Amino acid sequence: MKTIDALRAMKVYNTHELLLRFDATQMPVACQYVPASLGNPVGGTQVWSPRFATDPKAHWTHPGRKLFIGKRSVSMPKALAWATKEYGITEWAADPTDPNTKISKAVRDAALAAVRDHLKGAAPHRGEAL
Repeated sequence: MKTIDALRAMKVYNTHELLLRFDATQMPVACQYVPASLGNPVGGTQVWSPRFATDPKAHWTHPGRKLFIGKRSVSMPKALAWATKEYGITEWAADPTDPNTKISKAVRDAALAAVRDHLKGAAPHRGEAL
């Protein structure tokens, strides 16, 4: 079974759910590249959290999210550097639910540990219990 399939079996379908379930710090943050589109007129990397606004004065097209405009190769490093400085996350990893998103390595590791337990038939880890 693939990691994404195991996460779905555990009812974790996206980054929002992943951060809420496996972040033990209560300061979960993601850096997500979103290309320009009809619903998103400005492409770039957004720093966001399911618990709080990373930019309370953000434009209405990306409410509460700090935005770094530009192609992924330019905007993602800027977003990661800013989020590292603001939230103290020093190690980043790919989000197993979204290839365009980086999350804390600690969150990713907790999720992967829960996947291993799930595949063994054990109860999944909760971020607060780690």
